Amino acid sequence: MNPELQPLVDAYRLVDPSLGAIVPVVLVSLFSIVALVADLFELGTTRGPAEGEEGLPIMAPYLSILGVVLGLVAVGWQALRFEKVAGSYFNGMIVVDGFGLFLAAVILVGTLITLLVTVGYCRRENIQLAEYYYLILMSAVGMMLLVQSRNLVMIFAALELMSVGVYVLTGFRRRRVRAIEGALKYFVLGAFSTGFLVYGIALLYGLTGTFDLAAMGAAVGDGRASPLLLVGLALVLVGFGFKVGLVPFHMWSPDVYQAAPAPITGFMATGVKTAAFAALARFLMTSFDGLASHWIPVLWVLAVLTMFVGNVAAIRQDDIKRMLAYSSIAHAGYLVVALVADSALGNAAFVYYLAAYTLMTLGAFAVVVARGVSGDESTSISRDYGGVAYRHPMLGAAMALFMFSLIGIPPTAGFFGKFAVFSAAVDAGHVGLAVLMVIASVISAYYYLKVVVAMYMGAPEGEPARIEVPVMTTIALIATVVGVLALGIYPGVWIELARASVAGLQQVAGLP
Repeated sequence: MNPELQPLVDAYRLVDPSLGAIVPVVLVSLFSIVALVADLFELGTTRGPAEGEEGLPIMAPYLSILGVVLGLVAVGWQALRFEKVAGSYFNGMIVVDGFGLFLAAVILVGTLITLLVTVGYCRRENIQLAEYYYLILMSAVGMMLLVQSRNLVMIFAALELMSVGVYVLTGFRRRRVRAIEGALKYFVLGAFSTGFLVYGIALLYGLTGTFDLAAMGAAVGDGRASPLLLVGLALVLVGFGFKVGLVPFHMWSPDVYQAAPAPITGFMATGVKTAAFAALARFLMTSFDGLASHWIPVLWVLAVLTMFVGNVAAIRQDDIKRMLAYSSIAHAGYLVVALVADSALGNAAFVYYLAAYTLMTLGAFAVVVARGVSGDESTSISRDYGGVAYRHPMLGAAMALFMFSLIGIPPTAGFFGKFAVFSAAVDAGHVGLAVLMVIASVISAYYYLKVVVAMYMGAPEGEPARIEVPVMTTIALIATVVGVLALGIYPGVWIELARASVAGLQQVAGLP
């Protein structure tokens, strides 16, 4: 070895090897700070549209995008060296497994698409603060930690890191009353749900003597559970139910989604849901798999309520953001169906569906952002989406594809995601639940096709405005279109990858 490199090698050996397990998190965190500092020292600002206005940050968006790309590269590097890096770190608080890596990649892809859409949106709305990008990245850090946490204290800390950033982003346009109202409602109900979660964690710790999910699973064991243990489990389920928008804990979703900036609404609908669902799945599969007979009936009922309330309520919506909010509630119900299956196929369908849902939902919100104009997001389906397909054919075609995928029409990712969940439910003996899922999906076709009909058969009210799609938003739309089609045309490859990721979860958790 070159003697000049020896000091670097010695310095590396002084670093805790566990830091290698969180390289993606470290990179995204580092670039969030760099983007903020670059703007603080005016290293990346230019003059605004008019003389005397504050400069728009031009470095923060691109530094943020670079950080997320490097985070994705780091996740890929960990996946390639999976045999060497798999295991638990930081005294079991963080685990590196296929499940966490797969969903960390999904979260980073969703964050990257959000950032690409955000660049044009911020310039159009004259949002001049680099803190906007910093909050997105730090929320993504919380999401990444959440999908890799194997300790209830770590889950709580990651959940709050994710949530605080999203609370602020929801009310970022603080001069708009609706934004402040939505942020306040989100914060109050979020704090309320956190109380349920903390009380549940405290009960489980008192009964098992551990916060570690695997050790808790060993303490809980199989068979009959004490009433207090079931109360603790129920409180934790309520806490997660608020975060993922399950009925009857969904009341915040439509107002908050409508109030938030459109890119942030997509970020919440995908990233927050993916991270919270991942933590819930790990919690159930690692700690309470032996007591599945107690929580499966509860999730069965929640799945049915969530699917039907979400889809039926969406029918009446003319605001596309509120419609997509109720749509996200319905899709949360489909994901719960996969958890109810409680099988290897169900777990693989769960992971695959999260990836498909992220791409098609973010794609739809990218179109919503592109359709808006300065000071008006133009979210009325009947008024603002009439004739969009003729004014911008590619935008209309992309939105139609996302709507078809959300319905579950082949050969899109949404079809094979729903088919995988349906198959898992039938294979596990939940035929009635699978039939109800199909009925709920048929109901959803009405309001999704309403958007397509408006774009291709409707006429714009008044003088039609020219639709200009920024370059970054175009890149995001192309990426989501390709992703939705790739997951739909080659579903076998992705479902096998999802199956392998869940097998990695079971292996690290010590489950059969």
